[in-house]
Amino acid sequence: MLPLVGFKSRKAAQIAAFFALKSTIPNHGTIEKLKLIKLIYFSEREFLRAYHLPMLFDEFYSLPHGPICSATLNGLDGKLDDGDESVWGEFIARNGNVVVAMKRFTRESLDAIGTAEMKMLKFIWHRFGDMTASQLRNYSHENCPEYTEITKGRIPISYREVMEALGVEKAEADLIDDNIRDIRRKESVSSSRSVKLENDRNHLEDAIIVSFQEYARLEECTKNPARPTQAVLEGAELLRSLRQSNR
Repeated sequence: MLPLVGFKSRKAAQIAAFFALKSTIPNHGTIEKLKLIKLIYFSEREFLRAYHLPMLFDEFYSLPHGPICSATLNGLDGKLDDGDESVWGEFIARNGNVVVAMKRFTRESLDAIGTAEMKMLKFIWHRFGDMTASQLRNYSHENCPEYTEITKGRIPISYREVMEALGVEKAEADLIDDNIRDIRRKESVSSSRSVKLENDRNHLEDAIIVSFQEYARLEECTKNPARPTQAVLEGAELLRSLRQSNR
C-alpha cells in the first residue's frame, strides 16, 4: 500500500509496543488488537483535545467496531509498504488477533514518542487499561460523537469533526483542520523534493561511475594499444588495392 503522507509510522509502532508492554492479558507484553487500536484512537483524540495537533497525523474512519486510526491499523495488520513493515517488525509482531511487543523496551528505545505524548499514553492507560476490548468498543460507540454507526465498510472522519465532537467551535475546528492539512501538504512537498534529490544523486553517481569506467578504458588503451585483428588487416589491404586500381 502507498504510505500516508505525514503519517508517523515509527511513532505508531512504538505506541503499539508501549501499550502491549503495559498489558498482561492474554499474557504479559501482549494485547488484543481491538483493545490496542481503541487505546491508540483515544490517545490521539485526547492529544488533539489538549494540543490541537495529532501525534500521528493518521486518518480516522468509522468501522463497524468503532472509530480507528487507519494507517495505524494497516501497520498492525502488516499492510504498509516494505520500509514501514520493517519498522513495525522492530517493535511488534502479530499472533492472530493478539499484538506482541518484540521485547521490553526502555524509555530511551521509544525515541519517537515525545514527553507530552508519553504523558498522554500513560494517562490513557490509567483511564482505560483495565477495560476489555468489548468494553472499549462500546465506549467508543457511546462517547465519540464523531463516530457513525455502520454495519459494513468504512466512513471517513475529519479532524474538524473530531474537534467539534470535543466541544471546539466550528470556526476554530476548521482552522485546526486546515492547519493539519497544511502541515501534510508541506510534508508532501518536502518528501517529493527528497525523492528528487535522491534520484538526482543516484543519476550523478551513475554518471561518475560511467565516466571513471570510460577513463580507465581510455587509459588502458593508451598504455596498451590494441593490435589490429586479422580481419582489420585484410580489410585495409583490400582498400589499398582498390585505390591503386582506380588510379
